[in-house]
Amino acid sequence: MVTSVTSPAVAGGVLRVDTTSPSMEETAGRVCAGCTQSFEEGGSASGRESDMDLFFGAEVLFFDLDGLLVDTEKLHFQAYSDVLPNYGVTVDWDFATFARSAHQSQARLRSFIASHAEEPMTDARWQKLYADKSAKYTQLLSNAPLSLMPSVEPLLRRREKSAIPCAVVTNSSRAWTDTIRDRFSILNTIPIWVTREEYKEAKPAPDGYLKGIDILQAEGKRKVGFEDTMRGIRALEGAGISPVLICSPEHPQLEEKGFTAIPYYPSFTDLLSHRSR
Repeated sequence: MVTSVTSPAVAGGVLRVDTTSPSMEETAGRVCAGCTQSFEEGGSASGRESDMDLFFGAEVLFFDLDGLLVDTEKLHFQAYSDVLPNYGVTVDWDFATFARSAHQSQARLRSFIASHAEEPMTDARWQKLYADKSAKYTQLLSNAPLSLMPSVEPLLRRREKSAIPCAVVTNSSRAWTDTIRDRFSILNTIPIWVTREEYKEAKPAPDGYLKGIDILQAEGKRKVGFEDTMRGIRALEGAGISPVLICSPEHPQLEEKGFTAIPYYPSFTDLLSHRSR
């Protein structure tokens, strides 16, 4: 259970969240301790403008895309739901069940799907299923209703006004991100986009964020990143970027155990309200 959230529905605060994993336990603890110091040193104590304070005194900003800036996660869920019956997978699931696995790792989602399949989920079978799912998602991305997450547009306007260098780092492909950017012009105020083709290992590995740091020449600068999943938080921490978690207080990932303190807000609406006071 989550035991330490300060007024999450209104003001945001410090959430006790699991940021440990067998492969990153030592790194997560070390970097998270640095993150706390980074946030304390930033913000209004530095005398920077309010737009800088909004972003915790960051000199460089990083954003995830899916589920953080744009509400695409339900399209991924729909795409999987549409193709699974073609592979003998019968599963009575809802979005929360999907998110519980998908927001950890693709391997965990594959394991969950395989446990409901009539036939063994071999690598070849999974690759074909995933290709069909991706094709379905591409279709939905172009034609299905899609919206920005709450308060993304005013947040990005504030970022643009602040002129803080920034990048999106996403597990999505260049083709998918181009389609999304065509639908929401505000996203084009973010100058740098690091997509899945540009780095080796997907989140929770830090590769994508390390690529972004290199592009922005951000080594040695105060870096802050926003993510909506714990695998994204682990990726930020692995890259030495101070993390901020933005997700619904009903998200199943908040039920995880083994906690460390990171800043948390239920939405960008709450972040704007709390940090702009």
